[in-house]
Formats: sequence, C-alpha cells, structure tokens
Amino acid sequence: MALAELANSSLTEQARLYQLAELIKGTALYIFPREIIARQTGKDWFNFLNTHNKKQVFDSNAHQLLGDNLYQVPKEACTEKQWHSLIEQTKLWIQQHPYEGVNPVIKPFSLLNLVKSK
Repeated sequence: MALAELANSSLTEQARLYQLAELIKGTALYIFPREIIARQTGKDWFNFLNTHNKKQVFDSNAHQLLGDNLYQVPKEACTEKQWHSLIEQTKLWIQQHPYEGVNPVIKPFSLLNLVKSK
C-alpha cells in the first residue's frame, strides 16, 4: 500500500500502524541486507533509521506508536495529529534517505512512488 493511500485509509488504528511499520521495514529492505534489518527492533530500529538518513526524522512518538505498541493493544490511542506526524516523518525518511554509499540488495525502481498516490 502506498503511503498516500495509507494516510487516508479507513483501516483500524492498529491496522494502519502495522501497515505503516511494514512499509518502513519493506523500504529499508531495498537498501540493507535482511540480516541487518531483521535484528533491529524497538528504539534501536528507529535509531538505525535516523543514523542512516541525512538527518534525524523519526521522533520518540514514532518509536512508541510503531515500536512498543505494534504487536500489542496500544496503551493510548493514536491521535489524528500523531498519525499525520508519523506519515510526514515516513515521507521525509523515504525522500531524504541517502542511497549513495550503500550496496543495495535490490535497486529500487523509485521509492518515491511509495509517497505518491496512484
């Protein structure tokens, strides 16, 4: 599911968060070997994403909503403001990710297609 479609989807809150986390992980798999991505979890995952970007994009809100609550019932609801912030952070990460200097497993045809609606 493209990011723009997901941003406006009518999925449940938990399903939206899960789909967004999967989109981020899937995007990272275009660049980094599965072994590196698979061992990244929780706060370490978002630190990895931020350190392999031109600048820090994901905040603690992303870690809490997409990390801690991903596989359990969230302790708190994700507000619309938080959801839109997550979408914007993900969009920035996709757009700003520095692909040069890495040895991609698969050359992405265009990761920017993930942020555009069809």
